[in-house]
Amino acid sequence: MSRRVPGPGGHWQWIPFLAGLASSLATWQALGATAPEFGDAADYRAAARALLAGEPYPREATQPFFRAPLYPLFLSLLWRLAPEGALALGVAQAALFASTCWLLYRIGVHVHGDEPAALAGALLYAGHPLALMQVPSTQTEVLHTALVGAGMAALSALLLSGRRANWAALGAGVAFGLAALCRPTALPIAGALAAGLVLWRRPLLGVRAGAAWRYALVMGGAAGMTILPWTLANARATGYPFLVTDAGGFHLWLGNHPDALRIYEGHFEDRREFVRFTYDHLQRDLPRLLMAQWERDGGYRALSLAERERRWRVEAWTNMRRHPGLTLRLWIDKGWALWRPWLHPAAYPRWIVVVTGLLVATLYVAAAVGATLVRRHPRGASFVCLLAVLFAAVTVVHAMVHSMVRFRLPYVDPYLCLLAGSAVMAGADGLRARYERQHGRPTPRGG
Repeated sequence: MSRRVPGPGGHWQWIPFLAGLASSLATWQALGATAPEFGDAADYRAAARALLAGEPYPREATQPFFRAPLYPLFLSLLWRLAPEGALALGVAQAALFASTCWLLYRIGVHVHGDEPAALAGALLYAGHPLALMQVPSTQTEVLHTALVGAGMAALSALLLSGRRANWAALGAGVAFGLAALCRPTALPIAGALAAGLVLWRRPLLGVRAGAAWRYALVMGGAAGMTILPWTLANARATGYPFLVTDAGGFHLWLGNHPDALRIYEGHFEDRREFVRFTYDHLQRDLPRLLMAQWERDGGYRALSLAERERRWRVEAWTNMRRHPGLTLRLWIDKGWALWRPWLHPAAYPRWIVVVTGLLVATLYVAAAVGATLVRRHPRGASFVCLLAVLFAAVTVVHAMVHSMVRFRLPYVDPYLCLLAGSAVMAGADGLRARYERQHGRPTPRGG
């Protein structure tokens, strides 16, 4: 019994978009007034105000680095329509969330041609509680997830290896370049995906080495050209061509500081103690003490931004060489923290930790089943290989710097939902077949 419905250009494609829009607007309505204020939000708002006022982009922030520019630009464009309006931000981020749902449907249709399974996967993401919780907040994740989704949609089209493969590689590069301007971790992850096109060209693309190299170079070149204007602006403003920000050394230092081990292996009495340690101690007091020491030892403020970034990087490598065993433990802990189904028990109420843990663990199981089903389709097998490259790159990058469930969401959970959609539809088919055997007649569609 066929389960196919009209293709991705038909009216079915708008169901995920409308479902995502409805669920995200409902979440914004329910949580908007009480959404947590992330520490980064003040910097994003300050940068957006500077852009609106025509002032130079802020090269200093509450942390000792400047922020990537795309999210402040996004805010400044919204504020031209509704000055610092919460409603405008909520609606815009709800539309971005809905767009991600729509992209997931398109990806599913590209990779295995099973529209109902693609629809089921996109609808699963439309109800993903952790992703929905990000919609009301002033943070990069919703925009970043949509841009990564656009890049993955282009790569899924590239798996078809048709006449437009070069255009698909170009689109993937532009999307990941924009994603890097939102969160710089997208840049090494895009590099890993481009390398995967070459190293695993047979299972991914089934093409010769020359074609795989061409696609990888087109993708890498497009990503580079997308961020190039900002890199040149950095060179003019700071004297050094930072690709996106000067945050690399600081994050390498902070993410591998011996004190960070307590986040992953330590105990906290309550959320207040957790906040005091993670934000007040790690992100505020420790950097200030080190900068004060550098200032006494010969100066820090007088250094260029490039010299400051190098100071943090050298200090990070010094700590890692001094504590190799502890650093290895940190990397293992951060890898687990990225993939852990439940939220940090010290940061959220117990019932939220338990409920989300059960939901995400179920998603993991369904996605594993779905992956075995998707692999049976030729392009589906290529897509599962592509996801393996993506997931490995995401894990390595975040294990080296910072890691938490929130950082996993833009790169992993949308595609787990897509795989789980295949498992859901396979289960529905099994129930339908059982009904037909028991009753001797076809199950009415929708029954």
